[in-house]
Amino acid sequence: MHKMNFLEKLVEKVYFNIPDNLAIYDQLTKVYNSNWLLRVGYKKYNNKKAYVTMIDLNNFKKINDLAGHTMGNGLLIAVGQQLLSLKYIDNDIDVCRMGGDEFVIFSNIDISVLINGDNSNLISYGVYYKEPDVITEAAIKIADHNMYTYKKKNKTVANI
Repeated sequence: MHKMNFLEKLVEKVYFNIPDNLAIYDQLTKVYNSNWLLRVGYKKYNNKKAYVTMIDLNNFKKINDLAGHTMGNGLLIAVGQQLLSLKYIDNDIDVCRMGGDEFVIFSNIDISVLINGDNSNLISYGVYYKEPDVITEAAIKIADHNMYTYKKKNKTVANI
């Protein structure tokens, strides 16, 4: 039993440290996926200060329905690359696609100042400044709640 536990830990350590490992990267957008969040992200950001930002693409279902999934996938790829480009501003940033059209970003700076403005009808976002004593999962839920409050307040409907 003891040897198996050691081997399991060794395999897990090697498996999740391979840079191009599909287990922790979203194949479409090339950002981290929810598996990374569960296995690495929650632990990484517990006991740490960070801005947690949730982003949701407005009317994404309409885009898929009207323009097709190829166009929708292209939009997701573009958003993923834009979010990854934030590393030029804050090198210690992690971007994760939660699923569908939702992303969570962990950073040292409030990135909402960068996304607020021209994109306000394209995306909804919520930010929460996480103190070290707040667990990561709770911080994500608060940021997600803030995003839906923003969405409701701004009644984000794109002209498609």
